[in-house]
Amino acid sequence: MKKIPRLRLKSGLATIHLAKRPKNLAKLHFGPLFGYGFLLFFLGIFFADFSTLGSQLLKIITSPAPLVTDYIALTSLGATLVSCGLLTLFVVFISYRAKVSVSGPLVAAIFMVSGFGLFGKNIFNSLPLLLGTYLYSCHQRRPFSSVAIVALFGSSLSPVVSMLIFSGHLPTAYGLILGLVVGVAIGFIIPPLATHFQSFTQGFNLYNVGFTSGMISMVVTGLFRLFGWEIDSTYLVSSNTDQTLFYLLVGLAICLFLLGFYFCWSEKNWHLIKIFKRSGKIMTDFINDNGRGPTLINMGLMCLLMLLFVRLTNGTLNGPVVGAILSVIGFSAYGNHPLNSVPLLIGVYLAGLVNFYPMKEANFLMAAIFSTTLGPVAGFYGPIVGVVAGFLHLALVTNVGYLHGGLNLYNNGFSGGFIAALMVPVLDHLGIGKGRHDGRKT
Repeated sequence: MKKIPRLRLKSGLATIHLAKRPKNLAKLHFGPLFGYGFLLFFLGIFFADFSTLGSQLLKIITSPAPLVTDYIALTSLGATLVSCGLLTLFVVFISYRAKVSVSGPLVAAIFMVSGFGLFGKNIFNSLPLLLGTYLYSCHQRRPFSSVAIVALFGSSLSPVVSMLIFSGHLPTAYGLILGLVVGVAIGFIIPPLATHFQSFTQGFNLYNVGFTSGMISMVVTGLFRLFGWEIDSTYLVSSNTDQTLFYLLVGLAICLFLLGFYFCWSEKNWHLIKIFKRSGKIMTDFINDNGRGPTLINMGLMCLLMLLFVRLTNGTLNGPVVGAILSVIGFSAYGNHPLNSVPLLIGVYLAGLVNFYPMKEANFLMAAIFSTTLGPVAGFYGPIVGVVAGFLHLALVTNVGYLHGGLNLYNNGFSGGFIAALMVPVLDHLGIGKGRHDGRKT
């Protein structure tokens, strides 16, 4: 069988090996990503009360924003969507200006940034981290495009900036200077650390930068506590926008389906089943390897799957839960699909039956939805192992938050890294999954 030649692209996340794209798979351009950002922004304008919009946007920016701070509960749905839309447009624009290739990792990063734009991220607290990664690229004499995706994922530590500036523990001037300096410093060290820690999880934790961020935030939180600064736990979620958010997500899924079917028809590429055969292990780029049409349909399917899980558990849609769903939609271009995600949802559900957290609470729903970070474990080693991984994920994710004090927004990526690091060596030693592959012909 003829081998597909590979390209080696240097990245701050890892050295990426991508198969050359078949000629009939057209590239996904920035237009849909800009459209997604504008959609969020104009939906926010539609729901906003203009008499309070400015003050609410300022309230979002000046919030310390540790986990879990739902901007909808803090302000309103309109202001939150405007803030989220502005943040999304900003990161799409800098990706466009940096000439980052539109690929699965970039789509995952942009959707994750927009998802957490509902509860923790905003333009102000993300900017120092992005600047730090840009300075790292300058120091290494590399184009920013080589580390841009890591920079977007690395904004998971945005609450560190907000906490230093707006918590009230420090005078405003000192807090501002320290917050900006620390944010830039963290952004500077994320790329090399992310590359190192990927070998720790062997590509089986999709939120690899979340694990990296967890390690950094654990040190930062330890320093805070060393100086007597205890970070108060936060749990602020909304409960009055469930139906509106449901309809918005269904509308997004329909848009993804329509766009996907259009590309499948125009490119004569209907091979969605090929995506389902992939393990999802990093680096699995569905856009480059399988085409934009099947990828967009997979993203729509995952959106509906997550909505179905929320409804089956009688959960309520709010900022954090919708943010989790948007993140999974993005990673459905970069590793997630129904077959490697359902076993994890089942495992978390079974753990929830013996857990004291009500299944309809936001913390449980976020843990379940974000457990799909371990999709490669289920995809590579099989569904039964996936159920076990989901079960263990809930057990761990409910306990690791104290280590970083809520300063790492990707708490589940932090937990998923430990689960992958614990399970994979044991499974390999026992020969479980031996002979499996990622479903891509070579």
